[in-house]
Amino acid sequence: MQREQPPNVVIAEFDGDIRVAGTGRKYDNHYINVFTFRADGKLVHVKEFFNPLVLIDGGAFDNGAPRTGRP
Repeated sequence: MQREQPPNVVIAEFDGDIRVAGTGRKYDNHYINVFTFRADGKLVHVKEFFNPLVLIDGGAFDNGAPRTGRP
């Protein structure tokens, strides 16, 4: 289903291709972002959607805590 977007809203769909610091494991995810702008063009809100389970599978977390990329 599609609906007409307000002129101040931009929806972007894209893929990430990332290597996790510290493990070198790939973290590939699919994202949808919704950007809302004021009439003067200033960005006022961003909403991001992605699959958080891919973070875990990609090794971005170590025992439930985010990896820092430091040994």
